[in-house]
Amino acid sequence: MWLKTSKFAAVFLLSIFVGCGVTNVDPGNVGVEVNRCSGGGVSNEVLSIGYQFTGPCTDIYEYPTSMQTVSWGGDEALHVNSNEGMTFECSVSLNYEINPKAAPALYSKFRKGLEDIEQGYMKNLVKELLRREFQRYSADKLVAEKQSDIRAAVEKGLREEMEKDGINIRNFIISNAKAPAAVVDA
Repeated sequence: MWLKTSKFAAVFLLSIFVGCGVTNVDPGNVGVEVNRCSGGGVSNEVLSIGYQFTGPCTDIYEYPTSMQTVSWGGDEALHVNSNEGMTFECSVSLNYEINPKAAPALYSKFRKGLEDIEQGYMKNLVKELLRREFQRYSADKLVAEKQSDIRAAVEKGLREEMEKDGINIRNFIISNAKAPAAVVDA
């Protein structure tokens, strides 16, 4: 009888451990625990660095808390128009940090990793804010005097929107706003 009970206990414990795992949250990151089973969801608890034990149907997603930089230039440059419809090719970059306490809410909202958030939400927001600011001015004003005003307005807009999601903007840079050849020649 004792042998049958111990075999049953061994099989039971083995089945529990097969469904469980260990994940390491790397230094400079925080983890978000997501339960994929029915009744599960995103845990509001932020996981710190180190080894984390996970149950069956549980995944850990990591978000970096150190300074991050994302740039869009070259083939990924953003194209925006002046108020006369002249297209400018803008190379920009953005420095930001994620508030560690906001990581679960960030995952809950986007259900994506950081790179997907950068190339989707962040890029679209930057482009929309640039578009709004560029359309306020003529091409000659944009070339001659308004780029620092535009940079400041876009950075302010980014702070207002992204800090709601726990993404703290450190700075926004327009490294190049290439004007159409017709404007440069004039």
